[in-house]
Order: sequence, then structure tokens, then C-alpha cells
Amino acid sequence: LGYGAILSNDGPMGNKVSHCFPLSGSWDTANLAGVQGILHAYNKILPVIKLAGPTMFSPLIKCTAKHVRAQMAAAAPGSQKYTILLIITDGAIMDLPATISEIVKATELPLSIVIIGVGNADFSTMEMLDGDRNSLTCEETGITAQRDIVQFVEFQKYTGLSSGPRLACDVLAEIPDQVVKYFMGNNQPPNASEPVPPPPAA
Repeated sequence: LGYGAILSNDGPMGNKVSHCFPLSGSWDTANLAGVQGILHAYNKILPVIKLAGPTMFSPLIKCTAKHVRAQMAAAAPGSQKYTILLIITDGAIMDLPATISEIVKATELPLSIVIIGVGNADFSTMEMLDGDRNSLTCEETGITAQRDIVQFVEFQKYTGLSSGPRLACDVLAEIPDQVVKYFMGNNQPPNASEPVPPPPAA
């Protein structure tokens, strides 16, 4: 998914900023296969959009949560699917209360959110979304997040040839615990792992 852009093929709404749209250009083909599929769609759509603010996360999180709920409804009994939403941003968000509200609602779902901040913007609000110190609470409803599902990493802090593995480690650092807390909190112990097939004979 993409966000924060004016779509040139958006008809009479072409001057309106879209805060959630399929990189493929169509919701019918929104699912992309692997990193190469994402890069191909990104390179294809970039020339026909205009990046624009303000930066808003709540529509993107709401759309992802809707997708996760649909997956859960269609899943077979005992299925243990878990979704990770990766958001790459170069600016501070302008819809903080709405974003917190969507995150709080999403904490009941098999979903984690990883945010990577690039550039020199003020990312203090991102640190707030990362509930390591204090649980997020929705101002409107007073409901507190069931668990921490957000991890924020500032890309600028990772420089040099050896920074790649450290960046990957920090990006994924909280995911295992978040996955375990979700399934154990819903009385779903891990399914038995499938046996690893033997290597092919030489």
C-alpha cells in the first residue's frame, strides 16, 4: 500500500491527497509477490503520482486492520496467521489522535506495526506511538491498548557498512514477543511445527 500522494488517474478527485492506495493501481491486484513485486509496482506507479502531505497514518492502519479482520473471518480453525505492517515515513504525522485510536483498536488483532523514519524530521511523535514506556490510550474513548504492537526505528542512526544487520535486528526486535503475546493472550498455543524436509540427495 502507498499513502501521501495525489493520484493522476483519480478522475475529478485528482487534486485530492490519498492516504491509502494500492501500489499496483488497483484494489483487485493489491497483493504483491515478494520484494521484487513491491519494487516493480513502486517503480511503475511513481511516475504517475505526486507525493504530497499532510502525513497521516490512521487511514493506512484502518485499511490494514480491515484486511486482517477479513483474513481472520476466512481462516480455517486453528489458523495462526500474523500480519506485520511496515510504514516508511519522512515526516511527522498530522493525525496523532486518530492514529492512536486506530492502533489501540488494532491491538486486539494479530497485527504488528513497524515504523521506519528516514531523513531529518522531528520523529518525537513516533517515539510516543512506540508503547515501550507507556501504554497508548485513546483520548476519545479512554480505552487503553491491550498490548504494545508498534516498533519505531530511526534510519539516520544506522550508518556504515556494518549497520545493516543491526538495523534488521532492531526493526524485528519486538516482533517475536508481540506474536507470542497475541496468541497466548487468545488461548492459542503455537501449532506444532511442520517437519523440515531432508536435503536432496547428492
